[in-house]
Amino acid sequence: MRLYHVSNKRTLSKLVHSKAVSLDLPPQPSTGGVAGATPPAAPEDNATMDDAGGAPEEQEEVESVECVGIAVADMRWCASGGMDKTLKIWDMTSGNCRAVCTHPGGVVALRWHAALPLVGTAALDNVLRLWDARSGLCLRTFTGHTGMVTNLDMHCVNEQADTFVSVSDDHTVKVFHFNSRELINA
Repeated sequence: MRLYHVSNKRTLSKLVHSKAVSLDLPPQPSTGGVAGATPPAAPEDNATMDDAGGAPEEQEEVESVECVGIAVADMRWCASGGMDKTLKIWDMTSGNCRAVCTHPGGVVALRWHAALPLVGTAALDNVLRLWDARSGLCLRTFTGHTGMVTNLDMHCVNEQADTFVSVSDDHTVKVFHFNSRELINA
């Protein structure tokens, strides 16, 4: 991910959510140069042929970043969630990763709390989670969906009540109520 200055379009920082992973691809069958033989199969999308047209070279694969969000209020933090099953909290001033929050499935949606250092996530395990962005601790989970949660929103009702709203491939919308100040001070 790259953080840009909007006015002058200068790159402020580059945040690497996940490192490339080497893939050892099986060698492609060779025709041995026999006339009339069927040419080797085309390489898969993540493979490239070597210069001699032989077996594919080793490739790298990066798990995709699926969602990003910038904290509001006075925090200079942002977050990224990806198919590597992590939510990462970043300090935008230094470019350092502050916390890594592990999930059982890829993180597909995230939302920052409007006033507190809290991040809500939706992962491929159909569960919503609320994280303390300062420590990376999971404060609470919200369950009930039977299909993949595709999006979420967090709304502050007042100082004692907050709401998570989620939509899912199970054709439902769920509303979860919680007290963020109570959770963050526990």
